[in-house]
Amino acid sequence: MSISVVMSVYNKGGYLNRSVSSVLNQKYNEFELICVDGGSTDNSLQVLESFSDPRLIIFPQDNLGISAAKNFGVSVSKYDFITFIDADDEWDSNYLCEINFLYKTYPYCSAFITGYYCEYGSYRNKVIVDGLGDHGVLKDYFARRLTGWGVHTSSVAIKKSAFMSVGGFPVLIGSHTLSNSYIIDCSGGVITECVNSFKQRVNWHEDKLNLVPKPQFQNKCCDFFVAVPGLDGEDQYLHDILAIEFSYAFSKRVLSRWYGNVLNQDTKQHNKLPIHPHLIALSNRLKKSGNFSNDVLKYLLYLDEAILRFIYSENRLAFSIILEMHSYFNRHWLAKVLRNSFLLKPTLISLDYLKRATKKIIRIFKTFLKPEVLPL
Repeated sequence: MSISVVMSVYNKGGYLNRSVSSVLNQKYNEFELICVDGGSTDNSLQVLESFSDPRLIIFPQDNLGISAAKNFGVSVSKYDFITFIDADDEWDSNYLCEINFLYKTYPYCSAFITGYYCEYGSYRNKVIVDGLGDHGVLKDYFARRLTGWGVHTSSVAIKKSAFMSVGGFPVLIGSHTLSNSYIIDCSGGVITECVNSFKQRVNWHEDKLNLVPKPQFQNKCCDFFVAVPGLDGEDQYLHDILAIEFSYAFSKRVLSRWYGNVLNQDTKQHNKLPIHPHLIALSNRLKKSGNFSNDVLKYLLYLDEAILRFIYSENRLAFSIILEMHSYFNRHWLAKVLRNSFLLKPTLISLDYLKRATKKIIRIFKTFLKPEVLPL
């Protein structure tokens, strides 16, 4: 099996020796490493060009955001099996060997994950699929998501056919001609239409070389621009939709490191777009099928809490628009009743505060009521 490794790069010159070397030093060597440099203004391109390994292929281009760069990397890849590594992360030398083992052991699966070591905020720990064997098929993805567990982009490999089927990484594009914006997939298909209320929060970059596939609207001339920085949770979109449509195989071996405290052009953004593509996509699929498992429905409610807290500071109109965009009113009867009322925002925020306070009180009581175990 040959593997295409995709790395998007933007101003990561200080980390590239570590990340690129960790790929080139893999014990499994049937791979290509595609590095898409999105117009770095530091020495990233020079560091990439300092490597002489023929397996490393560099694509310099304009900055169109992380999702567009990764989608482009997949589009130019030679092989039918894709894995990703962020430009500031690193792999153990056995990472691709383990991915190959999972692929051969579970050929009916379409996505393959290993454990990873996470450094994010003050958190320092291993993230693994616990409670099961050393490797296997993951059957409770969404139940685990509810506990805070998650897949990281630098520890997942995907069949290219599955990547294309779920739409890859979502990209936000806007058009002056149509006075609107759209979240699109890697083939240019429209995931959802967005109002332009939030367009001032991003920079709109012209796609001069037409690297991002665009939707085709009949009889309309569209001047599309790409939003940079892009959408929050674009990787979660891919991982969640893969879990809906395909199966994951897992290994408990911790073979990659996620340095989550290293800022990128998305995490540096203070005024992030209040758009969560994975919640929108899951909501859309629920509308069409109406046949989700209990764990998926619980996960949607879990994401609803996250989006609600994300938009506390929005004005009343924007607050309602964002909830509508994420199909929030379809899942919450009280919000639906208050949809057009000035009471919507204060009521939902008050209830959320009450819910969190109740959970905290219950945790405190459980701590105090926990029976003391006396030594024999």
